[in-house]
Amino acid sequence: MTEPFIGEIAMIGGSYAPLHWALCQGQYESISQNAALYSLLGTQFGGNGTTNFALPDMRGRTPIHPNLSAGIQQGNFAGQEWVTVTEAELPQHTHSAYTNAGDADKPLIGIGPDAWPFGNNTGVNIYGSPTTMVGMSPVCMDPSTGSGLSHTNVQPSLAIKYMIAMQGTYPSRN
Repeated sequence: MTEPFIGEIAMIGGSYAPLHWALCQGQYESISQNAALYSLLGTQFGGNGTTNFALPDMRGRTPIHPNLSAGIQQGNFAGQEWVTVTEAELPQHTHSAYTNAGDADKPLIGIGPDAWPFGNNTGVNIYGSPTTMVGMSPVCMDPSTGSGLSHTNVQPSLAIKYMIAMQGTYPSRN
């Protein structure tokens, strides 16, 4: 393998980073012992900038190119691993429910001839087409639904370790 550029990030399928590389886990490094790498990274991934700086933390992250017009700066996290969908995020829609008006002296039935246990089953069927039915009052329906729990927001992924070159060739500008 050719010598990497200092600060080059690569993926590795092993369980550890090879010599002169470090896993990208957000750990702090000494500026005095890694001056060349610090001159490239600075504190964009963390650190106090006087004695230490942080390596990128790629755990559970997908790399994307910075896009300042979208507010995505290098070194910043974007997105969320877990989300809870709110009512405001749902598309506008309606739920219609219809029932026969029925007769005051007949029970409304709709689940078969044996549904009315009290004698004669001559009730009015509650199911029918919306053109012959009347809308139910919203008070008759419980609009609450769902549990409010969050769910994962992760695209299909394969976990691979990222590593950064701690030593190597210092990259020159074009």
